[in-house]
This record gives sequence, structure tokens and C-alpha cells, in this order.
Amino acid sequence: MTTVDLRLVPGHPALNPPPAPCRDLKRVLRLDGETPEEMGTCSEVLAFDRRNKRPTMYRKQVLCSASIGEFVGFSTFDPASLAPFTHRTRWGGLRVDANYSDTQVTGSIVAKSAENKSFRVPLRRTAFDLYGVEVVMRSIALGVGLVLELEAFWPERASYVTARLTVIGSEPTRAGPDRYEPAWLVRLELDDIVSDYRVGAESHELLAQSQLLPDGARLDFVR
Repeated sequence: MTTVDLRLVPGHPALNPPPAPCRDLKRVLRLDGETPEEMGTCSEVLAFDRRNKRPTMYRKQVLCSASIGEFVGFSTFDPASLAPFTHRTRWGGLRVDANYSDTQVTGSIVAKSAENKSFRVPLRRTAFDLYGVEVVMRSIALGVGLVLELEAFWPERASYVTARLTVIGSEPTRAGPDRYEPAWLVRLELDDIVSDYRVGAESHELLAQSQLLPDGARLDFVR
């Protein structure tokens, strides 16, 4: 079994959250054979704000796709520790809300195809919000062979999960038109889900992402 080099928690001294504001737009491609299929676009905004009289970092993701549907995720965190404040998901008929207090996580899951559910879960101060994991991987000094582990609350499941991040290599990755940047290849393992990311070694931006789908195809998010 691979040795874990570091177990991360909110406020860990190794965390150095990325500068904001940051805006990004990626193409979404499905690869199931030789010719990629255009599926839509995915945008991200990472910025600072002040909410409820406290400094806040927020992250908004919008996936626009005729075949996948429109996904909107909005998360807020403490900008220094990355401890979560709130998360909202809107995806077709699915609406998920999670609110993190000093002692518990409360929220609701509303879906057209299932029974609506409210949840109240004791807060684990050692856990991030699942949608903050992609911010965490941009906030740590990476190097080939590094293995990180962290706990995250998954709002759609109303439960905690363990995520493992492994830096499996490095290679130049497209960062923009006619521009490439050295990038760390980071593999995220989350239960039975495996995603590969390319994190800019200089910019600390998410330059690309790939995820294997249950049918064997691959979904790529690229600039």
C-alpha cells in the first residue's frame, strides 16, 4: 500500500491558497474512439468577497452542455484555512444546499426523481467540502511521487469521504493559445471515481482535467 506523505486538514501550515481573482473557461470533450466529441464548456471563477461580515473565498463552476445538462456549483470557504462555509449545486432537477456551522453541517437534497431529504451531520473540523478539493490541490507544493490524503464532506451524499491525491508525473500542458506551461499530473481517487488533473507548476491553475466514465469513455476538460 502506498505511504501517505501528508494528511491535510483545513488550516494546515502546508496550505497556501491560490491568488484570486481567477477566471477560466475549458472545452468539454468526450473521447470514445479516435475522434473527440464536443460536449460543451465549463467555466470557473475563483474570487474574494465579504459575506456575513467575514472574508470569504468563493468558487463558481458552470457546465453548459446540451447532452449533460447545465451544472452550477457555488462554494464558499475561509480564504486562509479553506474551511468550508457553504455549498450549492443546481443540476437539472437536482438542488443541493449545505451549510457549515461550528458544530454541524445542515442542508437539503431535492431531486425530481427521488424523495427530498434534509440532513444534519456533526461537523468534522478535519474535513474540507468536496468541491474545495480542487482548490486544495492548487494550494500545496507538489512534486512527483507526493501522496496526500484528506477528508471531505460530499453534499450530494450528505456524508464524509476520504480523497487521495497522488502526483504521478509532470509534462507541458496547454495553458492558452500557443502557450504551454510545465504541469504536475495529479490523480484524485475518490471511492470508485478516478480523475486526473494537470496543475500549472508556475501558475497553480487547473490547466486540464480528465475523468473516466462508467461506459469506458473519457471526459476531458481542456483549454
